[in-house]
Amino acid sequence: MNIRLLIKKLDKFVDSSDIKILNDINNISLNSISDQKNTLSIIEYDKNIVCPKNSNILFLKSQDKFLENENSNIIYSREEDIFKVYDIVNGFLRENSEFYNRIHNTISNREAVNNLLLIIKDYFDVNVCLLNSNKKLLLNTFDFSTIKKIYPLEIKKKSLSKLYGYLAFETIEDEYDFEFKKISKIISTYIYNNVNGLINSKEDIYSTIKNLISGNITDKDEENIANIGWKTDDKYDINVIKIEGGLFKYQDMFSHGNRFVLDYPMYMYSVLQEGYLVLLTNNKIKDVSSVKTNLNFFIEKYDLKSIKLSLKNNLFNLKKAYDLSRRILENNIELTENINDNCCKIIYDLMCLDSEIEILVPEFIYKLKYDDINNGTDLLRTLYFYLVEERSLIKASQRLNVHRNSIVYRINKINELVDINLDNYKARKNIISALEIIDRLDNTLKITEEDI
Repeated sequence: MNIRLLIKKLDKFVDSSDIKILNDINNISLNSISDQKNTLSIIEYDKNIVCPKNSNILFLKSQDKFLENENSNIIYSREEDIFKVYDIVNGFLRENSEFYNRIHNTISNREAVNNLLLIIKDYFDVNVCLLNSNKKLLLNTFDFSTIKKIYPLEIKKKSLSKLYGYLAFETIEDEYDFEFKKISKIISTYIYNNVNGLINSKEDIYSTIKNLISGNITDKDEENIANIGWKTDDKYDINVIKIEGGLFKYQDMFSHGNRFVLDYPMYMYSVLQEGYLVLLTNNKIKDVSSVKTNLNFFIEKYDLKSIKLSLKNNLFNLKKAYDLSRRILENNIELTENINDNCCKIIYDLMCLDSEIEILVPEFIYKLKYDDINNGTDLLRTLYFYLVEERSLIKASQRLNVHRNSIVYRINKINELVDINLDNYKARKNIISALEIIDRLDNTLKITEEDI
């Protein structure tokens, strides 16, 4: 922690225009008498006080005329309550100590590099990422607009130092400069020890995703997943998009041949698989809604057919989700909502892809169907909505836009034509399923998604 951060914390109690910082210090404690350089003294202002060399003084009840001292950091405050100031300073020192403990614990526990960046983000509320030695993006944890400040990451080998990357920040205030230099030195060796695996994993993860899709998972794939900070039970989504006519048609969607332009390293990866663009997104680490907005732009621009599925917090569900999505897209099953929110329709649509399912439809359904065709009675639609609305005459009449008495008449007519027991729950459920099946086979009822 440095004295500039302390002043930022004490902003309400001090006038920053009155402060002259002569030097940064590595650490501040409140009770180290022997270490004057790293001790902050909180005392009442007195013009006769002599400030020791390299000392750090916070004066309370300060006057208009200030001491001149070229050897000390002096903070002036008109605040009179020493206990209030002491509580703020002590709390700040404790938070700062806890922050560095988190950094050191993350390193000692050999957690993912991504976790270090999350800790820095949480404490300083600033976006941070890693660049390689050529200042190209290596690890991006947050949505960046631009990079404003970079700090070198070096590894020492014997007497030599080797620059291998940079710690980069979107925005930075002057108060943080000293602190970030300190953090870069602390985490530099650990990042270096993990960065080669990270670089390789970022390339290998595309092969890993293809293996997940095919169901052929290896130990190396599990290692690649762990190296980018993912867990198999994170919150995953998959988008499967049908690509027709070759990639040339979609030039602005791909770069370097076949890499999707919206690839978001560490959070969203894409692969091309048998004419389909497959996007795997980890939603647990961060919100990538802005990327998904751009994805929707391409879908609308090229009128692409796409499916989105949740993997139910299980990365190994990727194969099932991909196979299901392909079957839906290949058979032109229409969806207007997230597939996970439209389960019933999908189940019936998939079931009816095979016409053999018709054999399960009870014979009396066809008897009612032929009566509708021959006499225009609309018995099947009446029966369907009557059962869907749990035999409510009023609701069924509203759905069909007819009088309640018409529903009564039609139900009586059905009972005359066929022998069915509508008081039995299982029978009612089977009839609804049969009606939805027959409607998908020949559009008998003209049932819409809203009707299901």
